[in-house]
Amino acid sequence: MERHATLAEEERTGSRWPWEEEGLSAAEYQRSLEGLKRFVEEVEINRLHTLEDLSAVASLVGHDVAVVALTKGKKSEKKTEQFDLTVGEPISRVEREYVLTHCLGNQEIVITARKGHSLISRYRICGFHRYLSEELRVRLPSDRDMAIGEKPNVDEQSMYAKDLWGAGRAYYPAKEPESPEIQQVFAHLLKDALSTLREVVSVLA
Repeated sequence: MERHATLAEEERTGSRWPWEEEGLSAAEYQRSLEGLKRFVEEVEINRLHTLEDLSAVASLVGHDVAVVALTKGKKSEKKTEQFDLTVGEPISRVEREYVLTHCLGNQEIVITARKGHSLISRYRICGFHRYLSEELRVRLPSDRDMAIGEKPNVDEQSMYAKDLWGAGRAYYPAKEPESPEIQQVFAHLLKDALSTLREVVSVLA
């Protein structure tokens, strides 16, 4: 009985705070929650007209989203092998992915942290059989160091938003850096996704 209680405690601790693998703490988790809250409540996205500003904000937010996924999500591992010419033999690597899924009314929110990126997906639950229809997807870099410096270190695939329910199109700020309109649409979709995510984490906190 004593051993069962110990294992249960270790499982709760390991799933909530992945200390050894990711080096997170309860304090950092709380800071990330506060960061997401501040973005939704305080950041004036109408001022985010340049790729430099947007990528800096996106990397900070992406880091906070990743912390939530790593702390509250489920971990999966995938082992890959790639031949390394320098050593003349395959090199094994383990890729970790953390996924948090939560239902909120007639919506399902999925956040994923993997390989330096965060992904927020929002699905609408439809019909009697409750099938899922994706309506919004936002991908962000999760390396907050990108916010340091003036040159944006993002590409088309590291930062984008797909409005699958409304306009039915994708927005890539790095693909059209000279377009304030694209930067603004992305910023609004990001805030929309984070507003929903904030409701989820308020339940889980």
